[in-house]
Amino acid sequence: MKIKTDFYHRHTRYHEYHPGSYRIEEHFWLNREAEPRTSGSMLYCLAYGECVWQKGCSVSDQRHHRWSIEYIVEGNVDVQYRGNRYRLSEGDLLICPPDGKMTRSLRPDDFLRKRVVIIEGRMVEYLSHLKRLGMCVRLASDDRERLEEIYDAIKKVVTKGAYYLAADLNVLIYSLMSELSRMTESDKYPRVLHHAMQYIGRNLHQKLTLQSLSAECQTSVKTLSRLFNEYLQISPMHYIIDCRLERAKHLIALGDMSLKEIAYECGYSSESFFSRAFKQKYGFPPTTYRQLMGRQLEESSEAVKK
Repeated sequence: MKIKTDFYHRHTRYHEYHPGSYRIEEHFWLNREAEPRTSGSMLYCLAYGECVWQKGCSVSDQRHHRWSIEYIVEGNVDVQYRGNRYRLSEGDLLICPPDGKMTRSLRPDDFLRKRVVIIEGRMVEYLSHLKRLGMCVRLASDDRERLEEIYDAIKKVVTKGAYYLAADLNVLIYSLMSELSRMTESDKYPRVLHHAMQYIGRNLHQKLTLQSLSAECQTSVKTLSRLFNEYLQISPMHYIIDCRLERAKHLIALGDMSLKEIAYECGYSSESFFSRAFKQKYGFPPTTYRQLMGRQLEESSEAVKK
C-alpha cells in the first residue's frame, strides 16, 4: 500500500504466516527523489520507518552506501554482523554501516518495536565521527529522551511531505549523527565533562557562558575548565566556538539555509560577526566556502551523469 505526498510516500507491508510462525509489520516513508539525487547530494534522508516484529522472524540485508540508525523502542533482537553477535534490548541503538550483510533475528518468545532512519550522501563520509561509532550503543535516560525528540521531529517532517521542509530534515539528520557521536564518547570522558559536551552540542544556538555551563553541570568553573583542558586540550569557550563553526561548515555544505539563518542557528548574533569568526578559523569567509562546496557538488553530479 502506497500513500503519495509531495515529498515522501508511505509504504506499508504486513507478513503474517501460519500460527506459531512470525509476523512483520513495517511502515516506511520513502523519499521519492532519493535514487536520482543521492549520488550527488551532500546529505539525504532516504527513509524513516517504524517496525513491529514478532514470533521468531529473521531478516538479512545488505546496503550499498547507506547507513541505517535503528532505535530499539521495546523488546529484544539478536544481531549478527561480520562474525560478531549482539543481543539488543529496549533503549539500545543499532548503527548499521553500508559495508556488509547483517542479520537480525527474534527468538520464539521475542517481540521487537523499533524506529529506523536510513541516510545517504557524500557528507556521511565527511563526518569522520561516524567512523568511530560502535555497532551497538546502550543509551542513558537523557540520551534516550534527546534521541526520541529527534526521531519525532524527523517523523513530523516526512509525514507532512512538503518540499519546503527539506532543509529542516537535513538539519535534523545532521543533529542525529552529531548526537550519536557524543553518545559514543560517554565512556571516554568523566561524567561532568561528557554532560557539558552534550549540553553544548544541543544548545549551540543559545547564549553559552562558562558560568551557565558550570551551573548546568553542577560543578565549579575551575573544575570544568580543568576537565576541558586535561581531556580535550582546549578551554570550554574555545570548545564552544569550535563546535559552532564546525556545525556551520556542515550547514553551509547542505546548501539549504542562508548564511544569516546559519549564523543564528549556530549562536551568532549577526551574520557579520559569524563571517569574521569563520574567516579567522578557516582562512576564508563562509561565502567562499559555500561557492567551493557548490562547485564540488556540481562536479560530482556531472561525474555521475557521465
